[in-house]
Amino acid sequence: MDPVPQSKEKEATKIDIFQQVLTQFIHFDKTNGSQDQNLELLIELIDYFEHRIREYPEYYEIFNNQFLRKIVKLLESTQYEKIYYSLTFMNELFSKKMISNRLINQKGNERQILELINDLLSLEQQLKHTHFELFIHRIKQVILPQDYQDNEKCNKFIKVQKEVQQQLKISLKKFQEQNNNNEFINMIQNSLCKCESVFEQQQLFTHAIQNYILEYLLIIKLYSLTDQISHLSQILAFYERLVFKVEYNLIVDHNNIRDPRYFILKNEKYLLEENFGLIFKGLATLLNMILQIPFNEDLNKRAFYIIKQLYLMYPEYQNHFIGPITLVLRNISQFALKEDSQYKDTVIFLYNLIHSSQLDEQVKQNLLKDEHLCYLRENKYFSVKALALNEEEIQLKNLTLPVFFPCFTVIQAASIYVYSINVKKPFSLVYWSFRTLDYDIQFGLFKLLTVDDYGIQDYVGEKHGIVTMMKTQRVDSHKSPVTIVTIMSTAGFYRIVFDNSYSYLRAKQLFFSIQLLEPK
Repeated sequence: MDPVPQSKEKEATKIDIFQQVLTQFIHFDKTNGSQDQNLELLIELIDYFEHRIREYPEYYEIFNNQFLRKIVKLLESTQYEKIYYSLTFMNELFSKKMISNRLINQKGNERQILELINDLLSLEQQLKHTHFELFIHRIKQVILPQDYQDNEKCNKFIKVQKEVQQQLKISLKKFQEQNNNNEFINMIQNSLCKCESVFEQQQLFTHAIQNYILEYLLIIKLYSLTDQISHLSQILAFYERLVFKVEYNLIVDHNNIRDPRYFILKNEKYLLEENFGLIFKGLATLLNMILQIPFNEDLNKRAFYIIKQLYLMYPEYQNHFIGPITLVLRNISQFALKEDSQYKDTVIFLYNLIHSSQLDEQVKQNLLKDEHLCYLRENKYFSVKALALNEEEIQLKNLTLPVFFPCFTVIQAASIYVYSINVKKPFSLVYWSFRTLDYDIQFGLFKLLTVDDYGIQDYVGEKHGIVTMMKTQRVDSHKSPVTIVTIMSTAGFYRIVFDNSYSYLRAKQLFFSIQLLEPK
């Protein structure tokens, strides 16, 4: 049989499947996990169409005016579940260049695009602090007209970026001329602490601070190794805090059962993945400088953790990381003792590399025979048995997360400030710490069915389906910081409410750090 008709029939079937699944998706049936399956299949088909749209022009006809009307309709609801699936789908849809160009530029779509923009702008503030903030930012970058984007550059945050760049330029010049060791680092820290969200911190770090860090590193290359170590350690902390995830093995007491679980500190760090090219040059320079200081154990252990994550994050580039991995392992090996458990993670990583089915055989043999790695290979954890051993466990009550760069906001008199949290996995942990200047504050924790804006009476009165997780209470957070760890037994949309509605005269300055740990 002629293969061409077969191919066309196959493509027509895929189009039919797409239309059917899209209809089910829009009607939002989450029973038995069907909505998750619909979303997964839609994303898979969109990717398929994007890569074959030139070959099969009939795919263009899928993404017509009627399709766009259906997409806009998805955002009509403020119900959290619908918003979750709708924005996740749209994030994938508008990341496809061919498809998004078709939707934006097709004649007759102007009104629907305008409605979509208005819906996104409306949701932007309500979903602040969640990963949806990034989704909305990405979609806006694609669909907003260029002249509108140029006008947006006049907004408050862009002005902050420009101010920070100017201040860093001045402090970097002083550092170079006067060797003022602390001003440049302090300037970065203070700038990050003025941001209202982690998303703003990461955007500021990526677009405004990154280039100056690279200049800073080039300057300190001329310093003595002893001076370099101090500077490198401080710069490394920025990448550790803002870019790379951290894992904890915590003992959670649930229903009187001692339950050890792995948790990953998300903190929306994956927001930087799309901008990783912008930060890689500075990061590569930093790591190269550290690897040339083999006698400093602390820096090399911290560099290993980052290089390991890069290796795992980007499997397509793993061969390129073998050189830096080998070098950092050599640097660490000289400190390792046969019975020393503090090198367990490093030793197991080496063991897994040597026994990996993905690595070239010659590379594995080089690692196995490298005499500079002998102390790691002689460690007691260099065996298959070590893979089954429990990691060091931390009691949940003893958990302390570092707060390097807290966020900041001013809560006006007789007002509230809400921090939204999107919990995707049951039994996630929310670790929150905050303090105020000069005066006290009230706070509470609530679960919501919708992403609407509410007043304090709605939260306290549990109106509109709001469920109280922690009643509002007044604390003297100006006297000492408040730290709370909360177990979220169910997934959903939560808000921490900082309540200043009882104070009719005084605004409150709030510093806060709210971090989400998801079970692995």
